[in-house]
Amino acid sequence: MNATRPLVFTIILLLLTPAAWVQAAQTSNQTPTQTLQQAVDGLLAIVVDEDMSSEQKRVKMTAIVDEYADFRAMSQRIVATDWRKAETEDKDEFIGLFSQVVVNTYYGLLDKYSGESVEYLEEEIRRDKYAVVDTHILSQGKKIPVKFRMIKRAEGWRIYDYVVEGISLVSSYNSSYKPILRRGGLKALNESLTQELASN
Repeated sequence: MNATRPLVFTIILLLLTPAAWVQAAQTSNQTPTQTLQQAVDGLLAIVVDEDMSSEQKRVKMTAIVDEYADFRAMSQRIVATDWRKAETEDKDEFIGLFSQVVVNTYYGLLDKYSGESVEYLEEEIRRDKYAVVDTHILSQGKKIPVKFRMIKRAEGWRIYDYVVEGISLVSSYNSSYKPILRRGGLKALNESLTQELASN
């Protein structure tokens, strides 16, 4: 995954801040774009908080990921055909491990945030369940096109993928994990991720 995509995902995580949780009960009636915009409104709450320790930022990032990302939908697409063949406990374990991988991967990029913002272009809702929201991340005078892929749950719209420069988060991780999945399925991938997390 090139340097742009991790940075953009970190920006996305920063945009989904706890300040937006005050209105969480309203999100089930909001459009995908409104949900994203609500999250952006809370950006400065975390960005300007100079009193927040590194550990507090990690805790908040984990909570943010759990709140606004649909890791089950994400995991199904990353694991692809092996998902159907896997045991329920292996699926649940992967969801937990992968969420930790995401937090660890992007946590170190928090200090690279430099005032980026989001420009909303249009949204497309399909079958009243899936949505694509086209945006630009405005960063240092550049416009980075980003497509947010979202799924509707009872509590509202949740992100399960995003596409930057034609490459999605899901497809990037799918490519990375495919060799292990071919060798030993989801159980082998869980073992590999457990070792990876333990060594960090």
